[in-house]
Amino acid sequence: MKKVDKGGRPKTVLTEKQIAELKTLSAVLNKEQLADYFGVSHVTLIAIEKRQPEVSLAYKKGKAKCFILKLRQVGKKRHVSKQLKAARLVIGIL
Repeated sequence: MKKVDKGGRPKTVLTEKQIAELKTLSAVLNKEQLADYFGVSHVTLIAIEKRQPEVSLAYKKGKAKCFILKLRQVGKKRHVSKQLKAARLVIGIL
């Protein structure tokens, strides 16, 4: 059975440049704030992540990078090597 195109609004797709921006900004913004930055709703951003796995990965890597920086600051005060190693694995720098 052939699907009939009923028209409607085209799906939002993030460019490579926008994905790089998202990765950088995700260290300091949550998903709702990122959605606002890109001019889409929070639900639309989640839908984009489902359609474009690279967007979801960029978000996770940006958050992990922020987590690593925080752990390094805390690590000066106490031993956090296991958490730091786990975070590095997430963003692929080990």
